[in-house]
Amino acid sequence: GLIRDVHWSVPVDLVTLQDGCLQDLLVSGDRPRVLGLLGRPELARDILECEAQVRLIRSPHTVHICAMAMGEQVLLYGEGSLEEGEVPARVLSETARRFMQTLRHYASENALAGGRSARMLFEEIQSLNSELINTRRQLEQANARLKMANLDLNNRLVKDALTGLVSRYQYRSEMELMIREHPGRAGVFAFVDLDDFKRINDTYGHGAGDLYLQEVANRLRLLPLTTLIPMRIAGDEFGLFTMDPDVTQEPGLLWEKLDHEIRRNPVQLEEAEESIGISVGMALYGIHTRDIFELIEYADYAMYQAKRAGKGGWRLFDPEHYRLEKLKPSTGKGHQ
Repeated sequence: GLIRDVHWSVPVDLVTLQDGCLQDLLVSGDRPRVLGLLGRPELARDILECEAQVRLIRSPHTVHICAMAMGEQVLLYGEGSLEEGEVPARVLSETARRFMQTLRHYASENALAGGRSARMLFEEIQSLNSELINTRRQLEQANARLKMANLDLNNRLVKDALTGLVSRYQYRSEMELMIREHPGRAGVFAFVDLDDFKRINDTYGHGAGDLYLQEVANRLRLLPLTTLIPMRIAGDEFGLFTMDPDVTQEPGLLWEKLDHEIRRNPVQLEEAEESIGISVGMALYGIHTRDIFELIEYADYAMYQAKRAGKGGWRLFDPEHYRLEKLKPSTGKGHQ
């Protein structure tokens, strides 16, 4: 463990010849592992042996220690812990191995070749440094491509292709984000189903039906609420989630806003005008449940209750009615 030479140290006083022994550099708990590393027979087989992270007395950081035999001596190389965005550990390990081989070669040839070996050493160092720079550049380029790919994928998942609303693949994370941004607030989820949409498709065709759905989406976006996540759940089913205090305290106010904004004007389809009819079910986040999937299920259940009552209206989720309904024998036909 005697220190014979120090090629470099950053900072300069981290390792010096005055330290004398390797164990003087290490905290007591890490000394046996590193000293044991020096005696491993594998070092003689021209390979690099690395130890897990150890701690130095003069540094707050942990260090990876790598060792390679050089005759009766051992070369040691230590690299501080990596931070996010730096060169990967495997690249540094390979660089350390090649650099230590170069040092060893230089030490064995120096007595015969003098300055020639020194020049080769510096050329090798320059080459290794260039490889590190190129590797970092390639990593940055790869990360940039990955970021763009993730952004593109995220946009496809978040947005419904037809309406541009939040899609059913991403509404949960959007709602969770709003909930985190407004801790302690209640919320309302409204499940909106279009009445007689099949007749629109049958009468005017699917192209006109798409225009009809896009107009519904545009009107949902215009709802005068302080917080709003409009979404397309599937087909002619839409949803919205809000934590606006006015409508969470009085859900009937949300129905009034929906009824006014969506039904205020007919939609122009070919030479005809068609009104928009909706049936809405609502459930309260923080009162009926704090589980997002349950919240949507409860609002869906309430929406079917509104349809059963004659369409064109709304219902607030009734937990007791829901419980009794669940106790009935299943008919296999969905909501009753």
